[in-house]
Amino acid sequence: MKFWENGEREKGFQIVCSAFNEDPDNKVVLDSILRMGSWLKKTDEVERSLREYLKYHPADIDSLIILAETLFDMRRLDQAEEELQKVSLFDPENQKAADLKEAIKKESGAMVEGR
Repeated sequence: MKFWENGEREKGFQIVCSAFNEDPDNKVVLDSILRMGSWLKKTDEVERSLREYLKYHPADIDSLIILAETLFDMRRLDQAEEELQKVSLFDPENQKAADLKEAIKKESGAMVEGR
């Protein structure tokens, strides 16, 4: 975290990613990757880390939704929708998932119309 705080954000991010690779079951380190990766726009690393964490916690609804949001931001709408289907299995009334499904539907329609 010292690297991050001292402005060496890329180096700090890589160190946190290395720590996560050593312990992919660590939610605290994953949360750091999510925050840092979002700030640095490292969506590929965020996606990879979320998928690795979900191997250990496949029913973690918050992580599934964050993965779906990440995929949505990457315009990988079909994959985002797949992750939201998993959320529906565990929590069919989840409003955040429902809102994201609606956004995917709108985005898919816009892509079909060529916008």
